[in-house]
Parts: sequence; structure tokens; C-alpha cells
Amino acid sequence: MSDLEVGIAKRDVTPDFSVKDTWTDVDGDNKFSPKLDTYEDRNGNGDFDLVWIGGFGNKRAAQGVNDPLWARAIAFRNNGVTVAMVSIDSVGITHDKFITVRKMIAEANPDIDHVVLAATHTHQGPDTLGIWSFGYLANSRFDEDYMLQWQLGARDAVIEAVENLQPAEAITTTAFVPHENFTRDSRDPQVVDNTLPLAWFRTKETGESIGVLASWGMHPEAMGGSNPTLSSDFVHYFREAIENGLEGPQGFDAFGGTCVYFSGPVGGLMTQLRIPITDQRGVTVQEDSVEKAVAQGENLAILAAQALRSNEAKMMSDARVAVSAKTLFLPLGWPFKAALYLGELHPGIYDGKAKSEINALRVGDIEIVTTPGEIYPEIVFGGVENPEG
Repeated sequence: MSDLEVGIAKRDVTPDFSVKDTWTDVDGDNKFSPKLDTYEDRNGNGDFDLVWIGGFGNKRAAQGVNDPLWARAIAFRNNGVTVAMVSIDSVGITHDKFITVRKMIAEANPDIDHVVLAATHTHQGPDTLGIWSFGYLANSRFDEDYMLQWQLGARDAVIEAVENLQPAEAITTTAFVPHENFTRDSRDPQVVDNTLPLAWFRTKETGESIGVLASWGMHPEAMGGSNPTLSSDFVHYFREAIENGLEGPQGFDAFGGTCVYFSGPVGGLMTQLRIPITDQRGVTVQEDSVEKAVAQGENLAILAAQALRSNEAKMMSDARVAVSAKTLFLPLGWPFKAALYLGELHPGIYDGKAKSEINALRVGDIEIVTTPGEIYPEIVFGGVENPEG
């Protein structure tokens, strides 16, 4: 059997604030009101062209950038099968937008067999669903230009990841994530995601790091609904620590390369809101904040580093790559039907049903299943429904 080939690439998909207006929160409610707050009309069109943050309430307009937003792609090839996965720092993206990216990629490289796209579900990125863009229905200021920006970024990241494919070895393991100090299930039954599956890919020829693949079920919302800056939340601090290393009492050496993170089962809902998180230096953060995002991201990275460098981590011997996918049409319940009745027909809706998909991938010993929306850990791990087999 031929070698497993792996390639990673990323593209910055942060909105360009030089072409957006800035604003001042005069009334201090963390929401933009054109009657109470002031804004700088940079393009002189007499309108407020702001970056609307997706997550929590609407009218959340960004005032700057805490950390860059990314489209990060990882590609795999073996025996003529080429698949890619791209993780986008976004609150969520409808299936029709994914199809557009796939068409862009097919035009640039028709030899890629399948591309899987997913959002990290950060609640601190631009509104990519049209739910939080200032107002509802007729007042919406959904940014189609930004949609094209991240789509082009995702396309380019996938194309480069495939161009970067090279024979690779992989170290795989799963870290245990404790309930305390990491997560809260805001709905009964109390079932959380205690698993952090990890894969560290290195070039087969020199052992140089290509990057780390990771996934965990947690809402990236540690900064809370009052944060005025764009961010991938705790995911940023996790990726930074894995790539560059971490200083401190539980610090570790850098893994190098590029870290690609996918959100796991976040439904239920998995959240760090309303719980204290203590960082590696013993400092406890209770309130939603950048500091809480830093603590959670670095704590998670410490677990990942310990697991990847433990005796339990194994060198993967299997090099197979395989993929299967299926399109689904899912019935909608309330309140989504109400929006349809009011004439808000979304391009992702067909005959009153939402179009989406599931994907199943095998990369050696790694098995990956993707599902639409926010699947509950109690469905994945058992607790509500766990069908036989």
C-alpha cells in the first residue's frame, strides 16, 4: 500500500475593517443603535456599514479584531483517493454556501474527490447565517461581500493543502477532558463531551511537523455577548499553544506546523458560561471574557500536549483514505416555519425542508463522521438515544 499523504494550509478570512465603518457605544449597552450611538461614515454613503457579530443577540457590531479568523484546510491522499476538510471560524454556514465553495474548488482542481466544510461555531465572528445582522426581516444588513471573502479563502486553503500533500506519518491518541473546570451542560440530561481526539502529522522523510488535527464538543463563546471584537474565542488560544508551545507551570514545547480544529458535539448545550475556569497558574476566571477564553484554550492545549507525548499515543500504521457522503432534506419545526410563512425563504430551504448532509471519512485509524447543526453529546455518547449498532 502506498504512503498516506497529508497537506495543510490556511487563509485569513478576517473582515477588512478599512472598508467598514467604526462606531462608539455611547449608551453602553453593547448593541448598536443608530439613534443613540455614533459611527464614522468612512465611505460617505450616509449609512452604517458595520461588521455584525453572529451569536447571542442581534445588533452586536464589531469594534475591532481580537485575533484573526481563519479557513484552515487539511487534505489526505492514498491510492488515488483525495479528500479535504476545511474548518472555518464562523458561527455557522448553510449548505448552499458550501456547495458554492465545492464548485469553486472543482474548477480549480477537478481531481479532489470530496471536500468537507464545517464552522467552528465561534460566537465572535461575522454573521454568516443572516440571523444577527442588526435587525430581522426587512432590517437585515447581511454582508454578502463577506460571504464571498470566506468562500474564496476556503477555496484557496483547500487548493494549497492539496498542493502541499506529502508522505506523512501520524501519531494518534485521545485525551480525556474532565467535566470540572472545562464544561457545563445547560440542559438535562447531564452528558458532556469528555473526548479530545488528536492526530499529529509529520513528514515521513524528515519528521518535520505538518500539523495537529483536533476536535472537541464545546461552544466557542467564553468571551460572552458583550465582547466587541472578532475572535475564534478559546479555539484561537488552543491552536496558538499547540503550534507555538506554551510557557508556565504546565507549559510544553511547540508541536509546529498548523493546528486544524473542528467543533464536536456542542448541542445540549456545551458551554463554559456561568462556570469558573482556573488557568495553569491558579488564576480563576468567572465572568465571560477574553481571559476566560485564554484559560480554556490553554487548559485544553495542555491536555492535548500531554496526551500526544504520552506512552498511550500510537504511531498509525494504516494509510487508507476513504469517504462517503449523503445529502439530507430535514423537516423544519417552529419557529423556523414561522419565518417561511413570513416570506423569509432562505436559499438553503427546499419545499419547507432544510438541505444538508452527512459525511463519513476514514484516514488510516481515524474515523470521522460529520453531522449538520449542533448534535447533542447525549446522542453521540448515549443518554437520550443510542440506537443499537
